[in-house]
Amino acid sequence: MPVNAARPPCFRVPVVECTGCEPWGIEQGRTAFSKIDTSLRGRPEVIVNLDFGGIVRFDSSCSREIIVGLIRKYRGARWFFVTGVANESVRENIDAAMLKSEVSVLYRRSKNAFGVLGVSLKPHLKETLDVVEKFGTTTSKEVAARLGGLALPACINRLKDLVDAGLVMRAEGTAESGGKEFLFAALR
Repeated sequence: MPVNAARPPCFRVPVVECTGCEPWGIEQGRTAFSKIDTSLRGRPEVIVNLDFGGIVRFDSSCSREIIVGLIRKYRGARWFFVTGVANESVRENIDAAMLKSEVSVLYRRSKNAFGVLGVSLKPHLKETLDVVEKFGTTTSKEVAARLGGLALPACINRLKDLVDAGLVMRAEGTAESGGKEFLFAALR
């Protein structure tokens, strides 16, 4: 993939279609996980939007089975983010499930407004995530320059931490010189 390639496509999963509007408990979570997992098989997209639109009640155990299960199964192969959260109770239960499992998930409140549910980011990682979000897709050199000339190795370490946390996607690309370069993409 050339560094200047278009953004990677995103696959939207309407979670309510797998759970109903009030999913609750481990068993409903496992059933929904299985349905979503089946829908992902054979899909080419590596960025997945877990759209919670229509869900009005959701407990942390169900959330853990669905979101944490998917993140752990597909770590490094797919990147997940959450949208359509209807109310503070649903958001808090997703956050609690992520914290208890010691993982993070990007929560997109709108196209340009986002947060992290679960394990909080250290300030320097939040600053780096903000830059990737602003660019949409970018390289480590562009991020380092935007961060006031941060040394490239330090910037690469930050980006690796964000990729490992599942908050930014990384794809191998080709630089204008023909060499290998990585492209970092915001989850949208």
